[in-house]
Amino acid sequence: MRRDLRLMEKLVLRRVATLDELHQTWFAGLSRKRALNRLGELASAGYLHRVTLAVPDALDGPEREQSLYTLGPKARTALELRSLSSEHFRYRRWNPVLRDSSMPHQLAVNRVCDLLSVDAVPEHLLPPAENRAAMQHKPDAIWERARDGARATKILLEVDLGHYSRQRIKGKVAAFAENPEALAMLIITPDAARADRVAGWVRENDAVRRYRRDVKVVSVSELLARLDWYAERFGDQIPQLPEAQ
Repeated sequence: MRRDLRLMEKLVLRRVATLDELHQTWFAGLSRKRALNRLGELASAGYLHRVTLAVPDALDGPEREQSLYTLGPKARTALELRSLSSEHFRYRRWNPVLRDSSMPHQLAVNRVCDLLSVDAVPEHLLPPAENRAAMQHKPDAIWERARDGARATKILLEVDLGHYSRQRIKGKVAAFAENPEALAMLIITPDAARADRVAGWVRENDAVRRYRRDVKVVSVSELLARLDWYAERFGDQIPQLPEAQ
């Protein structure tokens, strides 16, 4: 069905979605049972993969067990035959089936992008990096703001759930600082204490000051409390970002 194909096309970008998200988006007006039955048929046929994991309903919500869906092993062939999204698979080796351990992080990335209303390119669909260091430290997502002459336009997003090491954070910040197309970097952390810690690691990077790059480390609660401000500052339609001090 056309709806099934569009749903899989969206999962090429988002990689994972909860049952509730899919029900609201793709089965509007139909019962939850109808959605569950159709998703079950697609999973049984190999087009989707379903797991049950404890994840929050929202970026700041408590965890509960939910049904999560990713692309299944047959999705790639179906999309290559019937969808323009097949271009995403061309010359790429990424696995459409997302590991269970990666699902909570990907859900968080999706939700931050939704909150900021940005049309982001996720990590797995970014073009190959020019060097090994940049390849190892790709951002979780990237988008472009409204163009401003010859200035850099790309905003890089990192979502740290408390699992990134100091070395990992510093490597990502260094790759950002040396990227001439990158204008700003937004790092989201689970709480204020973690934000302070990560911000300290960021300040250890001389390249951030040398290249006058704008790196903002923000807790989830701070992001939600000042969402309009962050959407204006880091969204894809902002007129101009100030230089980092």
